[in-house]
Amino acid sequence: GAYLLWGGSLGRAAATALATRLFEPGLDPIPTPFIGLFMVEGLFRYHRDDQALAFIREYWGNMLSRGATTCWEHFALGWPGGLVSNSSLCHGWSACPVYSLPAHVLGVQPLEPGFSKVLIEPQLGDLAWAEGEVPTQYGTVHVRWSREGEPLRLLVELPPGCSGRVVLPKAGGQPIVLNGQVHAPSSGLDVSPGVHTITAVMAS
Repeated sequence: GAYLLWGGSLGRAAATALATRLFEPGLDPIPTPFIGLFMVEGLFRYHRDDQALAFIREYWGNMLSRGATTCWEHFALGWPGGLVSNSSLCHGWSACPVYSLPAHVLGVQPLEPGFSKVLIEPQLGDLAWAEGEVPTQYGTVHVRWSREGEPLRLLVELPPGCSGRVVLPKAGGQPIVLNGQVHAPSSGLDVSPGVHTITAVMAS
């Protein structure tokens, strides 16, 4: 099921039904964080950001509660309390949140090769704010957003040589303010290298 979501071949209704099914109590827990990557990426692909964040908290949070300081090669939520992995305790394929949170919660992904142009399309989930940096060959892309009250406030800093397109989540049909200038509601705003501030009212 996780692979079907990740592959993106399902219609929205089928993806929603599958995402719900994957979290039903009767299903066996995934046996490795490798599969967790496809679960999380599939949920974000279909904008199931609440579910993606809840799964990250439950799965990797449970690993942390057992004393993990790195990401284990094998882990399942059904393990008895206190059990620790007897395989690799620092495994690259298990580090899904390290990729998925910047790519989807900050929303930073390449639109053109080498990050010469980036997409910034944050998925908010149940978070009030997020902030982070994504390194590129041109320098660091810095993003901070906050919705501690309306409207959504977004700060984007792009290094020289790197332009971007900002796509706001659940735009509420109200004008968008970019660097103090009012713009009509839009599916995306192109931004140049430098620092940009954006405010927008989100749909309920």
